[in-house]
Amino acid sequence: MAGEAKPMPGPRARYHLERIRESVWDVVANGALKITYGELKKGLDENKDVSWERTALDGAKVRRAVTLERQAAGDETPVDFDEFHALACRRGGPGDDGFVDPVLATQMYMETHKLVPLLESMTAAVMTAKPDDPVKFLEQKLRDHHFRGAPVLGYDEKDLDAVFHQFDIVRSGAITQEQCDKAIIAMTGHKAKPRTDPGAPVTKAEFMRLAREALDEYTA
Repeated sequence: MAGEAKPMPGPRARYHLERIRESVWDVVANGALKITYGELKKGLDENKDVSWERTALDGAKVRRAVTLERQAAGDETPVDFDEFHALACRRGGPGDDGFVDPVLATQMYMETHKLVPLLESMTAAVMTAKPDDPVKFLEQKLRDHHFRGAPVLGYDEKDLDAVFHQFDIVRSGAITQEQCDKAIIAMTGHKAKPRTDPGAPVTKAEFMRLAREALDEYTA
């Protein structure tokens, strides 16, 4: 039900990249945009100012990866920072999953298992139902979701119809874009997907479609 895993956030990935540049590449390359694999290997082996701790990478693994690349490509083959960064992140983690920055690793785990929409849906479901035993209620929701594929936060056509009419007070058959956004935010925590003509009224059929798309993408 939930949408596809989103890409890693740019600012955090950029921060990790700059730490590798400052703590390793700039020390070894001494300001050069490109160096040879031979120079890179020698710098990593001999330069004591390289700070692997700030990068959360395994220096020994990175050096081994560079050695293998040097053997395959040759000592005089040039390498730039982007190539080194990709190699270091791919081969320099303590495990087999590449990036080891704790926040990045956690973010990737959350996105891979689609935990954010699941947790958001559980919170919304328990707040909507207000059960006497919220733990038992959530346990049953998770069981139904796991074994039967039932949505944690379910809205059927009747529910969506009722939400629409809460905003269509005069029963005109249409609501404004602002009202549509408010309704879908209340259900999912997110606005509806942009429309071709955001100034045009939102009909009931269009609202139902937008709401269902948002529920499918942002809830579990």
